[in-house]
Amino acid sequence: MGRWIDISMPLTDGLRSNHSRPGEEVRITYDITPDQDPNKRKTVRRLTARLHVGTHLDGPEHLILGGQRLDELPIDAFVGDALVVGMYHKVPRGVITAADLENALGSVPLAGKILILRTGWNQKYFDPDFFTDSPYFHPDAGDWAVSKKLKMVVVDFLCDPIPAELQVDGLDAFKRKVLSAGVLVMTNADNLDQISKSEVMLYAFPLLIVPSEAAPTRAVVWEE
Repeated sequence: MGRWIDISMPLTDGLRSNHSRPGEEVRITYDITPDQDPNKRKTVRRLTARLHVGTHLDGPEHLILGGQRLDELPIDAFVGDALVVGMYHKVPRGVITAADLENALGSVPLAGKILILRTGWNQKYFDPDFFTDSPYFHPDAGDWAVSKKLKMVVVDFLCDPIPAELQVDGLDAFKRKVLSAGVLVMTNADNLDQISKSEVMLYAFPLLIVPSEAAPTRAVVWEE
């Protein structure tokens, strides 16, 4: 018998964005509370947030001028067979290279598949060193993902390093490579340690925001 596993971060009031700049936090406020309602029963909340917050999908337009928007993609772009690979040894600040990925998956057919890479790093999301010490991809991992014709890459760490001294080929080098080839990226996946199988089905549906280069995503996996 199979089971569902929710790999989405809760969007909570005060949740910071991936760059942690002041003023970019999620804000959940009240337009109406039961105390304000004449009938003493209605609740209406308001959400204010950037699109790149919590578990979210990035589409090509995010980093590619003229790239396809996330809301323009067909619904089946967000569903598919996924392979789960651990990179726990890359914590902290480890670099995930094309060679690492080839060693883990070189003989496995990957065209049209989704790759879920887990390090456990998202469990440190609220720690002060989350952004500075995250594992990250070497740009050649982007070339590898494109050459394998992956459909999507899902991670629980930052794809590209934020500290300038760690950047190779400029800012967002990995994401620029994969998004330019139409490979989607989902970041801040959570609870990946709860997945017990190496092959699962991923359902990762972003909010249908028009227009959108990215969107918060409710992502779940089904494992048999």
